[in-house]
Amino acid sequence: MNMQYRRYGVAGLVLMMSLGGATVQAAAVPGASPAVCADSRSLSLATLPLPHRAVAMSPDQLQAMNGAHGGFVWNDEDNNDLYWRPQGITDLGKIGDRHLLAVSWYGLPSKNRAKDNSRLGVRIAFADVTDMAAVSYQHVLLLDERGKPFSNMHAGGLVYKDGRLHVPDTREATERGWLMHVFSVHDIQAADAEKYPGFAVVLKRESYYHVPVKPSFISYDGERDRMLVGVFKATDDDADPDNRLAWVRPGESGCAITACGPFWGKMQGAVSATEAASGRQVVWATSSYGNAKPGYLHAAYVDPAACATAPPALQQYRKRRYPPGLEALHMTLPSAGQDIWMLTEFGPDDRGNNRFVFVTRKDRLMPEAD
Repeated sequence: MNMQYRRYGVAGLVLMMSLGGATVQAAAVPGASPAVCADSRSLSLATLPLPHRAVAMSPDQLQAMNGAHGGFVWNDEDNNDLYWRPQGITDLGKIGDRHLLAVSWYGLPSKNRAKDNSRLGVRIAFADVTDMAAVSYQHVLLLDERGKPFSNMHAGGLVYKDGRLHVPDTREATERGWLMHVFSVHDIQAADAEKYPGFAVVLKRESYYHVPVKPSFISYDGERDRMLVGVFKATDDDADPDNRLAWVRPGESGCAITACGPFWGKMQGAVSATEAASGRQVVWATSSYGNAKPGYLHAAYVDPAACATAPPALQQYRKRRYPPGLEALHMTLPSAGQDIWMLTEFGPDDRGNNRFVFVTRKDRLMPEAD
């Protein structure tokens, strides 16, 4: 498949993959460069005002999350908001004196135009989690290069790599494939209050590329330098052949990419890592079943290479229960201890839930022991 890539000043990546079980190619964009030339009007994440204050999760709440060691709930306004809903999550690491987390939110429709956030598309909450007892954050509206919001975009996943956010777009495929938008965090700017009411800060798209499969959720495997891409399908059948994952090595020309599946139904997010002692690959994935039923975290040993030609053997599979609305996952880099970040999407007005964001040691969430 011929894939196109468009640039607005800084090079990025072109990724090619297939979820049909075939092996395809990934290609680097010629002239890619890590250099960043920020606009003189840009705001630094190191000093960006963070006016909203989250509420720390209690010890009992953390223990109920299978032994999470830190977490928070958004402030009352965001926890209760029926027209913004959190989805993707990624860790930016240290920027200045801050340890920053990013969470994507998509706008929901309403017949009341004042509440219709679907026209505003996607916002990113940048949260300082340096002190989990005093988390503060700021919402940033995503725009295209012309200053238009991404209306009706879901943004079900989020990846941060080399100073850029990768945001998937599942609204509509073209003949080139599905869009993946790229935003440089060095391009955050103050918003025009009249043009973007309710937002003090905006972030314009730097570039985009196409992938030939619907990217319902994405994450980053830092050990292997691969992006993990998966598809959501509204089925309870774990044997459905569309419940697939694919590992993509960003920027390596001629790299073989393997699609793998089936995995689990109604997947919302996934991460992977290599177990140090055995060298085996572990996959964690979430499934969500609405605002009235528990969400689940799946964990199993998987051989991605072996399942290129046959269904994966989900060895020592284990399933853990969580509150409703368990969404995307993020695995921190090996140098940061490989914690797993998770979040839930439903608030108190959705059957009395809460929008939790929490982190757990990877070793507490392993598959069943031998």
